[in-house]
Amino acid sequence: MNSRLQHILRVSVPRFVVSVLFGAAFYVAWMALFLVCSGYCSPLFRGLLWILAPVITGLGFFAGAALYIRLRRLTHPPFLHIYLYPLTGCSIGAAVVFPFGPMLIVFGMCLLGSLSILLFEFVDFRRFASTTQADLQDSQTQDG
Repeated sequence: MNSRLQHILRVSVPRFVVSVLFGAAFYVAWMALFLVCSGYCSPLFRGLLWILAPVITGLGFFAGAALYIRLRRLTHPPFLHIYLYPLTGCSIGAAVVFPFGPMLIVFGMCLLGSLSILLFEFVDFRRFASTTQADLQDSQTQDG
């Protein structure tokens, strides 16, 4: 099996799945907190909780990817670089869907959060493929 396919099957796909699962879990935790607190808190605090929804959901996507990287002891880009992808995706998803009803933001955040992680995986795979290609060219020039 070539190294690119191995990277996809052993790194990209599992990291994507773990990231999406963590994103969903963090959203569920946020929703539970919101439902528990919303009846007892001021409208200002409820507004703050709504604003935190994409931040927390994006943090979940990031936490899944970061945990996978740590557990597999993979080389990784800076963690802030990873977090910007799902934070941007979840924020845009929430902003686009919010006018149709605030409870529908879950669909926008999960869809665009997942797509942002796919974009991160694509960019990371391109980085991996270019370094693999450079290493292959270096080994060929040393042999020849």
